[in-house]
Amino acid sequence: MEKNSYYVFHAELYNVKQTPLDHVKDFISKKLPELGWGQTQEKEIVMDVGCGPGKNTIQLILPLFPQVEKIFAIDFLPNMIEFARIHNCHPLIEYNVANIENWSMVEQWNGQISKLISIHCIHWLKDKRRGLKNIFQLLKPGGEAAFCFVMTSPIFPVTLKLESDPKWSKFFKDVDNMVPDTHIHNHESSRYIKMMEDIGFDILYCEEGEKADPYSSDEEYRDVFASLCALTSHVPSDQREEFKDDIFQEMLKLNGRDSSGRPVHRATIIEVVARKRDIENSKSCRVFIPLLRFEMENAESSKKVLDPELYSAKRTPLDHVKYFISEKLRQLGWGQTEEKEVVLDVGCGPGGNTLQLILPLFPQAEKIFAIDFLPNMIEFARIHNCHPLIEYNAADIENWSMVQQWKGQISKIISIHCVQWLKDKKQGFQNMFELLKPGGEVAFCLVMESPVYASILALKSNSKWNKFVKDADDFVSDDHINKYESSRYLKLLMELGFDVLYFEQGVKSDPFTSDEEYRDFFASICALVPHVPSDQREEFKDDMFQEMLNRNGRDSSGRPVHRANIIEVVARKKSV
Repeated sequence: MEKNSYYVFHAELYNVKQTPLDHVKDFISKKLPELGWGQTQEKEIVMDVGCGPGKNTIQLILPLFPQVEKIFAIDFLPNMIEFARIHNCHPLIEYNVANIENWSMVEQWNGQISKLISIHCIHWLKDKRRGLKNIFQLLKPGGEAAFCFVMTSPIFPVTLKLESDPKWSKFFKDVDNMVPDTHIHNHESSRYIKMMEDIGFDILYCEEGEKADPYSSDEEYRDVFASLCALTSHVPSDQREEFKDDIFQEMLKLNGRDSSGRPVHRATIIEVVARKRDIENSKSCRVFIPLLRFEMENAESSKKVLDPELYSAKRTPLDHVKYFISEKLRQLGWGQTEEKEVVLDVGCGPGGNTLQLILPLFPQAEKIFAIDFLPNMIEFARIHNCHPLIEYNAADIENWSMVQQWKGQISKIISIHCVQWLKDKKQGFQNMFELLKPGGEVAFCLVMESPVYASILALKSNSKWNKFVKDADDFVSDDHINKYESSRYLKLLMELGFDVLYFEQGVKSDPFTSDEEYRDFFASICALVPHVPSDQREEFKDDMFQEMLNRNGRDSSGRPVHRANIIEVVARKKSV
């Protein structure tokens, strides 16, 4: 590695957070014991890859293995190892400078390691396949590796933004910014699972999701992320504090604070536990692992289906949405109070409506929480539609455990074009009801019938495309499939305890400024697109465009138009 990219992390700053991150603590101290780690009476030899200053090694990994014979902890940064040896030493831990990508530095442990842990290291590797291959070689047959690494984090776009800022860019010529390829190329987690399986691992556990870790103070938050920015050490010492302040402010814009006012870091994390395939036991593994892989692939296909950049191709909100939020809700008294309100946007997508319509509706808003179950949408929103009063979170309204933190705190909920996608609409409405204060109100706009559904089904059954998408979840709404009446939803709301204040159903027409905007927008909400091979995807989008155009046509000015049967509802939670 080049000199300019070597000494990039500052051990003392990195160590200012004295306790391990919450999600790391849960993974090592709860999840791994559930998977049998640390439960054997046999002596084990353990390795910590990317140990940093040794905090996790001594506070979490050592207690996990009461029968440990030795823990070898490695990091490629000498300053980290020096700090660890001084501040986090223990007779059973041996700290070594070594790069997991360089076999000559780790081959002394070839085939000796029974358990290997790597926390927030893999994403930094330049050659991930080589690093994982070396880990495989270090393990005994049947040995296991546990990884926790970052797929997306605000520190990456912040680093790129500061690198190109004229105020600082002059200091970073020829400097490796160390932003991982997972961020640059927007890699899917399935890429790394496949890589591990190709090397010879069996996947025992895999989970991907957003993790939120609060920090005890602004200073702690500032110092930790300054230590993780590869650019910091290249700024002249007399300007470095100002640079750290800029990192802090940029991070705060994207991450916000929690309900207690503490700065928080939110990142998409993948946790994996994998076993080195034991040839003698390989048959039993092969029965079990494809099931895990199938479940994971299904999770990928049913989760990451929308492209936030394409979805944002339409820069301004749809006309009927703009009217509903900015005109109709205002007529119904929304945003007219002098009281501070806590607002929730359910299904915020890339945040365009949140920033452009919902924020201006509430001049007295104390906070707007905006949620979406797609982490890539939330990441896009935090970067492109951020505001100090808006806090974006990855959360599924159907999953109570992901939203219960706001129970009884919300005065207004808005949900635009989200409810139709819910698999369990009753559960979604029930959770909204629980989140509202007594007397709180919910407004939603949902699609009952749209040509986009018919177009998706037509393409899915088309012999040209069926081979790629036959097993994919098409996400076509059950309203379309079962031809539900809107009265179904009114009845459901009233049964849950809502009073319906306003209801309107009708065909809404929204023109698009160009064919390209129209094509990209509807391709972004077609769940089949990611399943088409990349070299044929543009052709698929063209076919989608033609299907939509055949059904929708153009307006009198020649612009492509979308016509859909929409219901708009405003309901109030009954006061006891």
